[in-house]
Amino acid sequence: MVGVLRDGSAHGVGRVRTHTDELLGGRDLVPALARILAGTLQGDAPRSGPRS
Repeated sequence: MVGVLRDGSAHGVGRVRTHTDELLGGRDLVPALARILAGTLQGDAPRSGPRS
């Protein structure tokens, strides 16, 4: 899971399949996903579906 704020800060959390009671977390856990999410907040992400 990745969360991004409008100021550009991001944090990711993931669970290890073999150790389900342990979580990994960090600012750069999934950097590509964080960039994509940040783009949606800035209106830079490509839109899908019909346009009005």
